[in-house]
Amino acid sequence: MCHRQNEANATTIYIRDAAIDVCLETRTLAVFVEVDPIAAADSLLGFDISLTFNPEHVLFDRLLTIGTLAEGLEWEAEGNFSTPGVASAVGFNLSRFLRTTERTKLIGFVGRILGDCPQEILLEIPRATFGKLEADGVKTTDQIAEIDGLGKLTAEIRESDQRIVRFDLPAVEELLFDKGIDKHAETMLSFERGEETRQSTVDLEIEIEPVGLFAIESISSLNQGVELREIEVAEDGNGATFQADFSMQESLSVADFLKIELRNQLNVDTTAELVLRPIQAGDCSCITGLLGSSLILKSQKEVTTQVEDDLSFGGEANVALSYGPGEWVLENDNAHDGIDVVTVYNLSGQLVFRQRYAYGKHRVEIPNGHVANGVYLAHVITRTGNYIVLNMSK
Repeated sequence: MCHRQNEANATTIYIRDAAIDVCLETRTLAVFVEVDPIAAADSLLGFDISLTFNPEHVLFDRLLTIGTLAEGLEWEAEGNFSTPGVASAVGFNLSRFLRTTERTKLIGFVGRILGDCPQEILLEIPRATFGKLEADGVKTTDQIAEIDGLGKLTAEIRESDQRIVRFDLPAVEELLFDKGIDKHAETMLSFERGEETRQSTVDLEIEIEPVGLFAIESISSLNQGVELREIEVAEDGNGATFQADFSMQESLSVADFLKIELRNQLNVDTTAELVLRPIQAGDCSCITGLLGSSLILKSQKEVTTQVEDDLSFGGEANVALSYGPGEWVLENDNAHDGIDVVTVYNLSGQLVFRQRYAYGKHRVEIPNGHVANGVYLAHVITRTGNYIVLNMSK
Protein backbone atom coordinates (compact mmCIF):
# COMPACT_ATOMS: atom_id res chain seq x y z
CA MET A 1 0.00 0.00 0.00
CA CYS A 2 1.37 3.46 -0.83
CA HIS A 3 -0.02 6.89 0.21
CA ARG A 4 0.97 9.62 -2.28
CA GLN A 5 0.65 13.38 -2.10
CA ASN A 6 1.45 16.43 -4.23
CA GLU A 7 3.94 18.20 -1.96
CA ALA A 8 7.36 18.27 -3.63
CA ASN A 9 9.35 17.99 -0.42
CA ALA A 10 7.39 15.16 1.19
CA THR A 11 9.59 12.75 3.14
CA THR A 12 9.11 9.06 2.32
CA ILE A 13 9.00 6.65 5.24
CA TYR A 14 9.50 2.88 5.17
CA ILE A 15 9.26 -0.17 7.45
CA ARG A 16 12.29 -2.45 7.23
CA ASP A 17 11.28 -6.14 7.16
CA ALA A 18 12.54 -8.17 10.10
CA ALA A 19 12.80 -11.86 10.98
CA ILE A 20 13.41 -13.87 14.13
CA ASP A 21 14.00 -17.51 15.00
CA VAL A 22 10.82 -18.61 16.75
CA CYS A 23 12.67 -21.52 18.38
CA LEU A 24 14.79 -19.25 20.58
CA GLU A 25 13.89 -18.94 24.23
CA THR A 26 14.08 -15.15 23.96
CA ARG A 27 12.16 -13.92 20.94
CA THR A 28 12.79 -10.18 21.18
CA LEU A 29 13.49 -8.14 18.06
CA ALA A 30 13.51 -4.57 16.74
CA VAL A 31 11.57 -3.24 13.77
CA PHE A 32 13.07 -0.08 12.27
CA VAL A 33 11.33 2.79 10.53
CA GLU A 34 13.53 4.39 7.86
CA VAL A 35 13.44 7.64 5.88
CA ASP A 36 14.87 8.77 2.55
CA PRO A 37 17.83 11.18 2.44
CA ILE A 38 17.05 14.50 4.14
CA ALA A 39 18.49 17.51 2.29
CA ALA A 40 19.19 20.97 3.74
CA ALA A 41 16.02 22.40 2.21
CA ASP A 42 13.98 19.55 3.65
CA SER A 43 15.52 19.30 7.12
CA LEU A 44 13.78 17.08 9.66
CA LEU A 45 12.88 18.86 12.88
CA GLY A 46 10.89 16.00 14.39
CA PHE A 47 8.38 13.22 13.84
CA ASP A 48 5.13 11.69 15.10
CA ILE A 49 4.67 8.09 13.91
CA SER A 50 2.21 5.26 14.62
CA LEU A 51 2.80 1.57 13.89
CA THR A 52 -0.10 -0.91 13.80
CA PHE A 53 0.04 -4.73 14.09
CA ASN A 54 -1.91 -7.76 15.28
CA PRO A 55 -1.59 -7.82 19.09
CA GLU A 56 -2.25 -11.57 19.16
CA HIS A 57 1.02 -12.23 17.32
CA VAL A 58 3.45 -9.55 18.46
CA LEU A 59 3.79 -7.07 21.33
CA PHE A 60 5.88 -3.88 21.17
CA ASP A 61 6.80 -2.25 24.47
CA ARG A 62 9.71 0.16 24.03
CA LEU A 63 11.67 2.30 21.56
CA LEU A 64 15.23 1.83 20.31
CA THR A 65 17.13 5.01 19.42
CA ILE A 66 20.75 3.79 19.40
CA GLY A 67 22.12 3.94 15.87
CA THR A 68 19.09 5.90 14.55
CA LEU A 69 18.38 9.55 13.76
CA ALA A 70 16.29 9.70 16.92
CA GLU A 71 19.51 9.30 18.93
CA GLY A 72 20.43 12.90 17.99
CA LEU A 73 17.14 14.52 18.95
CA GLU A 74 17.29 17.27 21.54
CA TRP A 75 13.84 16.28 22.83
CA GLU A 76 14.27 12.55 23.41
CA ALA A 77 11.81 10.35 21.56
CA GLU A 78 8.87 9.11 23.60
CA GLY A 79 6.81 5.98 22.96
CA ASN A 80 3.20 5.13 23.69
CA PHE A 81 2.13 1.47 23.84
CA SER A 82 -1.12 1.71 25.83
CA THR A 83 -3.47 0.84 22.94
CA PRO A 84 -3.42 -2.87 21.89
CA GLY A 85 -2.11 -3.24 18.36
CA VAL A 86 -0.71 0.30 18.19
CA ALA A 87 2.75 1.67 19.00
CA SER A 88 3.65 5.33 18.53
CA ALA A 89 6.76 7.47 18.78
CA VAL A 90 7.20 11.26 19.02
CA GLY A 91 10.46 13.27 19.02
CA PHE A 92 11.76 16.75 18.06
CA ASN A 93 14.89 18.82 17.60
CA LEU A 94 14.22 22.30 18.91
CA SER A 95 17.47 24.08 17.98
CA ARG A 96 19.09 22.13 15.13
CA PHE A 97 18.08 20.11 12.08
CA LEU A 98 18.73 16.51 10.98
CA ARG A 99 20.26 16.05 7.52
CA THR A 100 21.29 12.79 5.78
CA THR A 101 22.61 11.76 2.37
CA GLU A 102 21.18 8.22 2.28
CA ARG A 103 18.24 6.20 3.48
CA THR A 104 18.59 6.05 7.26
CA LYS A 105 17.01 4.45 10.32
CA LEU A 106 14.75 6.95 12.05
CA ILE A 107 13.54 4.99 15.09
CA GLY A 108 13.18 1.40 16.22
CA PHE A 109 10.27 -0.37 17.94
CA VAL A 110 11.31 -3.25 20.22
CA GLY A 111 8.92 -6.14 20.79
CA ARG A 112 8.57 -9.87 21.12
CA ILE A 113 6.85 -12.59 19.14
CA LEU A 114 3.84 -14.26 20.75
CA GLY A 115 3.33 -17.97 20.05
CA ASP A 116 5.59 -20.86 19.09
CA CYS A 117 4.74 -21.35 15.43
CA PRO A 118 6.16 -19.94 12.19
CA GLN A 119 4.11 -17.02 10.90
CA GLU A 120 4.20 -13.77 8.96
CA ILE A 121 2.96 -10.63 10.70
CA LEU A 122 2.03 -7.53 8.71
CA LEU A 123 3.06 -4.12 10.02
CA GLU A 124 1.67 -0.79 8.81
CA ILE A 125 2.25 2.88 9.44
CA PRO A 126 -1.18 4.47 9.06
CA ARG A 127 0.01 7.95 10.09
CA ALA A 128 3.30 9.83 10.05
CA THR A 129 3.82 13.61 10.36
CA PHE A 130 7.02 15.63 10.47
CA GLY A 131 8.17 19.02 11.76
CA LYS A 132 10.23 20.41 8.87
CA LEU A 133 12.10 23.46 7.72
CA GLU A 134 11.02 24.73 4.33
CA ALA A 135 13.20 26.74 1.91
CA ASP A 136 11.96 30.09 3.30
CA GLY A 137 13.01 29.15 6.82
CA VAL A 138 9.46 28.70 8.12
CA LYS A 139 8.96 25.72 10.45
CA THR A 140 6.10 23.40 9.51
CA THR A 141 5.19 21.02 12.32
CA ASP A 142 2.50 18.82 10.80
CA GLN A 143 3.54 17.86 7.30
CA ILE A 144 2.18 14.44 6.31
CA ALA A 145 4.81 11.93 5.26
CA GLU A 146 4.65 9.74 2.20
CA ILE A 147 4.38 6.08 3.30
CA ASP A 148 5.90 3.37 1.13
CA GLY A 149 4.38 -0.08 1.50
CA LEU A 150 3.72 -2.47 4.34
CA GLY A 151 6.31 -4.09 6.54
CA LYS A 152 6.58 -7.79 7.27
CA LEU A 153 7.75 -9.49 10.43
CA THR A 154 8.63 -13.17 9.93
CA ALA A 155 8.79 -15.72 12.72
CA GLU A 156 10.70 -18.66 11.25
CA ILE A 157 12.38 -21.93 12.16
CA ARG A 158 16.03 -21.84 11.13
CA GLU A 159 18.26 -24.79 10.31
CA SER A 160 20.39 -26.15 13.15
CA ASP A 161 22.24 -29.36 14.02
CA GLN A 162 20.38 -29.27 17.34
CA ARG A 163 17.00 -29.46 15.57
CA ILE A 164 17.33 -32.94 14.08
CA VAL A 165 15.43 -36.06 15.16
CA ARG A 166 16.94 -39.47 14.43
CA PHE A 167 15.11 -42.81 14.41
CA ASP A 168 17.35 -45.86 14.72
CA LEU A 169 16.70 -49.54 14.14
CA PRO A 170 19.16 -51.92 15.89
CA ALA A 171 22.77 -51.52 14.79
CA VAL A 172 23.17 -55.14 13.66
CA GLU A 173 24.17 -56.52 10.29
CA GLU A 174 20.89 -58.36 9.83
CA LEU A 175 17.77 -59.59 11.59
CA LEU A 176 17.80 -63.38 11.34
CA PHE A 177 14.51 -65.25 11.38
CA ASP A 178 14.66 -68.44 13.43
CA LYS A 179 14.13 -71.80 11.81
CA GLY A 180 11.01 -73.57 12.93
CA ILE A 181 7.28 -73.42 12.61
CA ASP A 182 6.82 -69.90 13.99
CA LYS A 183 8.96 -67.99 11.45
CA HIS A 184 8.52 -64.75 13.40
CA ALA A 185 10.97 -62.10 14.56
CA GLU A 186 10.73 -58.66 16.11
CA THR A 187 12.83 -55.51 16.10
CA MET A 188 12.86 -52.33 18.17
CA LEU A 189 13.02 -48.64 17.28
CA SER A 190 14.82 -45.90 19.23
CA PHE A 191 14.87 -42.15 18.82
CA GLU A 192 17.04 -39.17 19.71
CA ARG A 193 16.18 -35.50 19.27
CA GLY A 194 18.31 -32.35 19.39
CA GLU A 195 18.31 -30.03 22.38
CA GLU A 196 16.51 -27.24 20.51
CA THR A 197 13.57 -29.37 19.36
CA ARG A 198 10.20 -29.38 21.05
CA GLN A 199 8.09 -32.37 22.01
CA SER A 200 6.00 -33.12 18.95
CA THR A 201 4.26 -35.66 16.76
CA VAL A 202 6.09 -37.35 13.88
CA ASP A 203 4.54 -39.24 10.95
CA LEU A 204 6.51 -42.33 9.90
CA GLU A 205 6.31 -45.07 7.29
CA ILE A 206 7.86 -48.53 6.99
CA GLU A 207 8.46 -50.39 3.74
CA ILE A 208 9.91 -53.83 2.98
CA GLU A 209 11.63 -54.49 -0.35
CA PRO A 210 11.26 -56.72 -2.27
CA VAL A 211 7.63 -57.56 -1.64
CA GLY A 212 6.23 -60.95 -0.75
CA LEU A 213 9.11 -62.26 1.38
CA PHE A 214 8.42 -60.73 4.79
CA ALA A 215 5.36 -59.08 6.32
CA ILE A 216 4.68 -56.62 9.13
CA GLU A 217 2.26 -58.14 11.62
CA SER A 218 1.99 -55.42 14.28
CA ILE A 219 3.44 -52.16 15.58
CA SER A 220 3.18 -51.27 19.27
CA SER A 221 4.57 -48.73 21.75
CA LEU A 222 6.78 -49.90 24.62
CA ASN A 223 6.98 -46.52 26.34
CA GLN A 224 4.20 -44.74 28.23
CA GLY A 225 5.52 -41.39 27.07
CA VAL A 226 5.05 -42.26 23.39
CA GLU A 227 1.55 -42.74 21.98
CA LEU A 228 1.02 -44.35 18.60
CA ARG A 229 -1.88 -43.19 16.44
CA GLU A 230 -3.36 -43.89 13.02
CA ILE A 231 -1.54 -47.20 12.60
CA GLU A 232 -2.25 -48.63 9.14
CA VAL A 233 -0.58 -51.86 8.01
CA ALA A 234 -0.88 -52.71 4.31
CA GLU A 235 -3.02 -55.72 3.48
CA ASP A 236 -0.01 -57.63 2.18
CA GLY A 237 2.07 -56.60 5.21
CA ASN A 238 4.70 -55.02 3.00
CA GLY A 239 4.37 -51.54 4.52
CA ALA A 240 2.84 -49.48 7.29
CA THR A 241 2.24 -45.87 8.30
CA PHE A 242 1.70 -44.45 11.77
CA GLN A 243 2.07 -41.34 13.91
CA ALA A 244 4.21 -41.23 17.05
CA ASP A 245 3.22 -38.62 19.62
CA PHE A 246 6.16 -37.52 21.80
CA SER A 247 4.32 -34.61 23.47
CA MET A 248 4.46 -36.38 26.86
CA GLN A 249 8.07 -37.56 26.44
CA GLU A 250 10.50 -35.13 28.06
CA SER A 251 13.68 -37.14 27.43
CA LEU A 252 15.85 -36.24 24.48
CA SER A 253 16.44 -39.93 23.70
CA VAL A 254 14.53 -43.14 24.32
CA ALA A 255 15.83 -46.60 23.51
CA ASP A 256 13.47 -49.32 22.23
CA PHE A 257 10.30 -47.25 22.49
CA LEU A 258 8.54 -49.17 19.72
CA LYS A 259 8.27 -52.83 18.66
CA ILE A 260 7.76 -54.07 15.10
CA GLU A 261 6.67 -57.70 14.75
CA LEU A 262 7.50 -59.41 11.46
CA ARG A 263 6.71 -62.71 9.74
CA ASN A 264 8.76 -64.73 7.26
CA GLN A 265 6.24 -65.46 4.52
CA LEU A 266 8.18 -68.02 2.48
CA ASN A 267 10.29 -71.02 3.37
CA VAL A 268 13.28 -69.88 1.32
CA ASP A 269 16.78 -68.61 1.88
CA THR A 270 16.40 -64.93 1.11
CA THR A 271 17.08 -61.39 2.24
CA ALA A 272 15.09 -58.17 2.15
CA GLU A 273 15.44 -54.65 3.51
CA LEU A 274 13.15 -52.97 6.02
CA VAL A 275 13.30 -49.18 5.61
CA LEU A 276 11.89 -46.75 8.18
CA ARG A 277 11.31 -43.19 6.97
CA PRO A 278 10.10 -40.28 9.12
CA ILE A 279 7.85 -38.18 6.87
CA GLN A 280 7.02 -35.00 8.74
CA ALA A 281 6.90 -33.43 12.20
CA GLY A 282 4.53 -30.92 13.74
CA ASP A 283 4.68 -27.40 12.27
CA CYS A 284 5.69 -25.83 15.61
CA SER A 285 8.17 -28.53 16.64
CA CYS A 286 11.40 -26.68 15.77
CA ILE A 287 12.47 -29.83 13.90
CA THR A 288 14.39 -29.09 10.70
CA GLY A 289 15.71 -32.58 9.95
CA LEU A 290 14.32 -36.12 10.21
CA LEU A 291 16.61 -39.13 9.80
CA GLY A 292 15.48 -42.74 9.37
CA SER A 293 17.31 -46.06 9.16
CA SER A 294 17.11 -49.52 7.62
CA LEU A 295 17.65 -53.14 8.58
CA ILE A 296 18.46 -56.24 6.54
CA LEU A 297 16.01 -59.12 7.06
CA LYS A 298 17.37 -62.61 6.46
CA SER A 299 15.62 -65.96 6.53
CA GLN A 300 17.07 -69.46 6.36
CA LYS A 301 15.21 -72.29 4.72
CA GLU A 302 13.43 -74.67 7.07
CA VAL A 303 14.70 -78.18 6.28
CA THR A 304 12.68 -80.24 8.76
CA THR A 305 9.33 -80.42 6.97
CA GLN A 306 7.88 -83.62 5.63
CA VAL A 307 8.47 -82.54 2.05
CA GLU A 308 12.04 -81.35 2.42
CA ASP A 309 13.59 -83.64 5.02
CA ASP A 310 16.99 -85.22 4.45
CA LEU A 311 17.83 -82.87 1.60
CA SER A 312 21.19 -81.16 1.46
CA PHE A 313 20.85 -77.80 -0.32
CA GLY A 314 23.45 -76.67 -2.75
CA GLY A 315 23.49 -73.88 -5.35
CA GLU A 316 20.91 -72.40 -7.68
CA ALA A 317 18.86 -74.88 -9.64
CA ASN A 318 18.76 -74.75 -13.42
CA VAL A 319 14.99 -74.52 -13.94
CA ALA A 320 13.26 -72.67 -16.78
CA LEU A 321 9.75 -71.21 -16.61
CA SER A 322 7.29 -71.09 -19.50
CA TYR A 323 3.54 -70.66 -19.83
CA GLY A 324 0.97 -73.02 -21.29
CA PRO A 325 -2.82 -72.79 -21.58
CA GLY A 326 -4.07 -72.64 -17.98
CA GLU A 327 -0.74 -73.73 -16.51
CA TRP A 328 2.81 -72.85 -15.54
CA VAL A 329 5.51 -75.11 -16.96
CA LEU A 330 8.82 -75.77 -15.17
CA GLU A 331 11.62 -77.62 -16.94
CA ASN A 332 15.00 -78.95 -15.82
CA ASP A 333 17.21 -80.22 -18.64
CA ASN A 334 19.93 -81.68 -16.41
CA ALA A 335 20.10 -85.42 -17.12
CA HIS A 336 21.63 -86.03 -13.69
CA ASP A 337 19.06 -84.04 -11.76
CA GLY A 338 15.30 -83.48 -11.65
CA ILE A 339 12.60 -81.39 -10.02
CA ASP A 340 11.80 -82.85 -6.62
CA VAL A 341 9.62 -80.28 -4.78
CA VAL A 342 7.60 -77.30 -6.02
CA THR A 343 5.88 -74.88 -3.63
CA VAL A 344 3.88 -71.88 -4.90
CA TYR A 345 2.79 -68.90 -2.75
CA ASN A 346 0.90 -65.73 -3.54
CA LEU A 347 2.37 -62.38 -2.44
CA SER A 348 0.36 -62.50 0.77
CA GLY A 349 2.26 -65.64 1.78
CA GLN A 350 -0.66 -68.03 1.27
CA LEU A 351 0.12 -71.51 -0.01
CA VAL A 352 -1.29 -72.05 -3.51
CA PHE A 353 0.37 -75.29 -4.62
CA ARG A 354 2.77 -77.86 -3.16
CA GLN A 355 3.90 -81.16 -4.68
CA ARG A 356 6.77 -83.63 -4.35
CA TYR A 357 7.64 -85.75 -7.37
CA ALA A 358 9.04 -89.26 -7.06
CA TYR A 359 12.50 -89.76 -8.56
CA GLY A 360 12.59 -86.19 -9.84
CA LYS A 361 10.90 -84.89 -12.98
CA HIS A 362 12.40 -82.87 -15.80
CA ARG A 363 9.08 -81.23 -16.70
CA VAL A 364 6.30 -80.17 -14.34
CA GLU A 365 2.93 -78.66 -15.32
CA ILE A 366 1.22 -76.65 -12.57
CA PRO A 367 -2.44 -75.80 -13.24
CA ASN A 368 -3.34 -72.17 -12.52
CA GLY A 369 -6.90 -71.87 -13.77
CA HIS A 370 -8.23 -71.74 -10.21
CA VAL A 371 -6.05 -68.85 -8.99
CA ALA A 372 -6.59 -65.11 -9.36
CA ASN A 373 -4.58 -62.97 -11.74
CA GLY A 374 -1.40 -61.67 -10.14
CA VAL A 375 2.20 -62.51 -9.29
CA TYR A 376 3.21 -65.75 -7.57
CA LEU A 377 6.46 -67.12 -6.19
CA ALA A 378 7.52 -70.69 -7.00
CA HIS A 379 10.15 -72.33 -4.78
CA VAL A 380 11.72 -75.22 -6.67
CA ILE A 381 14.06 -77.84 -5.16
CA THR A 382 15.86 -80.45 -7.24
CA ARG A 383 17.04 -83.95 -6.27
CA THR A 384 20.63 -82.76 -5.88
CA GLY A 385 19.54 -80.11 -3.38
CA ASN A 386 19.80 -77.11 -5.66
CA TYR A 387 16.97 -74.60 -5.48
CA ILE A 388 15.58 -71.48 -7.13
CA VAL A 389 12.76 -69.00 -6.54
CA LEU A 390 10.84 -67.94 -9.67
CA ASN A 391 8.41 -65.04 -10.16
CA MET A 392 5.39 -66.29 -12.07
CA SER A 393 2.52 -64.18 -13.37
CA LYS A 394 -0.96 -64.98 -14.47
